[in-house]
Amino acid sequence: MLTETKIASIASLFTNNITSVKNLNGFHNAIYEVSGDITFILRVAEGKREEQTNSEIDFLRYLHKNLVPVAPPIASLQNKYVYLVVVDGKYYTVSAYQKAKGKDCWSRGIDGNDQFIIIGQTLGRMHRLSMLYNCNKVTKRRQWDENSHLVKAQCILHNYNTDLSDKFNSYISLMRRFPRKKSSFGLVHGDFLFSNYFFDDDNNIFIFDFDECEYSWFIYDIAVCMYYYLLGADPTELHEKVEEAEDMFFHIMSGYVMEYELDIECLRNIDLFFQLRDYVLLSSILESSANNLSSWSKSFVENATGRLLGGKPFIQVDFERVYKMVRR
Repeated sequence: MLTETKIASIASLFTNNITSVKNLNGFHNAIYEVSGDITFILRVAEGKREEQTNSEIDFLRYLHKNLVPVAPPIASLQNKYVYLVVVDGKYYTVSAYQKAKGKDCWSRGIDGNDQFIIIGQTLGRMHRLSMLYNCNKVTKRRQWDENSHLVKAQCILHNYNTDLSDKFNSYISLMRRFPRKKSSFGLVHGDFLFSNYFFDDDNNIFIFDFDECEYSWFIYDIAVCMYYYLLGADPTELHEKVEEAEDMFFHIMSGYVMEYELDIECLRNIDLFFQLRDYVLLSSILESSANNLSSWSKSFVENATGRLLGGKPFIQVDFERVYKMVRR
């Protein structure tokens, strides 16, 4: 068990003086805010994940060096970024990161269209740099279809709904044939939802939690960003949010094109990337709480299942038309 005393001992790899350790209740990993000589975020991930974590940190350092506002990794007292530790016979992969400034948009909401523009510009810069990134020095991050939720999805969905499982298998086959151009496919954040970036009082953005970083299509980050915002508190109300989605996309793209161009073929098929997130979230929810779904989760599972089986789009927006408005 990862007790506070054991976490403090692990955290001492990065600082000599620890005054407090706060559990932030991470979803996939154990996440702690450690205070002392410095305040930082400690991530303790179960299992042997040194190579994948090293590749994540290499990408983060590259982005930080090139002025993308990410929360950079912190080196230990021995100038190491990743440790493999054993606690009660279990292996854990440990890394530390600068604490991001500001507050999360999940709880405070987006403060006007200016923040959507900043989100778009930041994603555009990250994707432009990703296209140029060379990872020869470290192990490559996983591919999109190696995402743990997708790997487990076939079995999980088969147990839930065999028709949906068949749809999922056909979808994965389709996506494995989808074009992967250097200009539109590379390392992405992979989990760009509102709880994974902060805005401070001066409207500066800070991105963190690259644990889901993977090789995928750049448009996936945009789709994920919009996906959670539009689902909101009631996943049954998507049909009422068409104008809101158009406005959001317009302002995100207004920022994005300051740094990079969106691939038109990907844009015309953006619903495939909303579907990708549908399958990721469905797999995650059904794995963790299939027999005890919250009201939100139950509504989401029912609506996403109907949407995927019925071949219905996530939201009825002509994204190409909106993008052309941005490019005028």
